[in-house]
Amino acid sequence: MKPIRKQASAEHFDNNKADDESADGRDAVLRVPALLQPDVVLASLLRSKDAELVFQVGLRFSEGDEVMQDEEAAFECYAHAAALGHDQARLMAAACLIGGVGCRADLAAAAELVDAAEASGTVTAKAIETLRAYARDSQRDAE
Repeated sequence: MKPIRKQASAEHFDNNKADDESADGRDAVLRVPALLQPDVVLASLLRSKDAELVFQVGLRFSEGDEVMQDEEAAFECYAHAAALGHDQARLMAAACLIGGVGCRADLAAAAELVDAAEASGTVTAKAIETLRAYARDSQRDAE
């Protein structure tokens, strides 16, 4: 699966300041310096064999936690960690594929990931059924 990437514009990055402070006085979101743009981070990360590390970085991209939120980068991390055998990443990548979040929707690829996660035996039946229901609903909406 070839990733779909778009260049981040320079206006998204500011090395000298943080966004508004949160209610508890901590910086809400620090802007990512230009050296840590998602494309640069991904270039190194996607060569990693550490599935948990790749998955955790995917979560950060997904949530915008300590990095600029980037759904495409999150999906790429989930897909790579899934290829390395990480079951939670398989489910997150499947959810992205079902909803077309950070990638093109692909229900067949999502089903393969869900089946692989289920076969491993480490994922709860409820998580599997939730994703299958989401896929059924998405398929009905597309028809």
